[in-house]
Amino acid sequence: MGKIPTFVRMGELVEHTQLSRSTIYNLLAAGLLPPPIQLGPRAKRWPLAEVLKVLALRTAGASHAEITVAIDTMIKKRQSYFELAIHKETLKFDRYLERKHP
Repeated sequence: MGKIPTFVRMGELVEHTQLSRSTIYNLLAAGLLPPPIQLGPRAKRWPLAEVLKVLALRTAGASHAEITVAIDTMIKKRQSYFELAIHKETLKFDRYLERKHP
């Protein structure tokens, strides 16, 4: 089993990054910060590890192009992670149904 990602709210993101809300929104609009994940109708959270990776790239002097490529890669990994999680849960449910209704 992999490590469970830590998700942070906007206020926590501001604390961790020491960036203002407006700066965070500007970076999101420019594609220089990973977008949040919609966890519910009113719940958006950022994977902290992704944000910290982007900040490390910025600190290391990465170009905007390098950062956007890294973010695109992170988003693709998110999608494959969630697809795998859904697939695993579907298999568990199928096995459950097979046991209950042979």
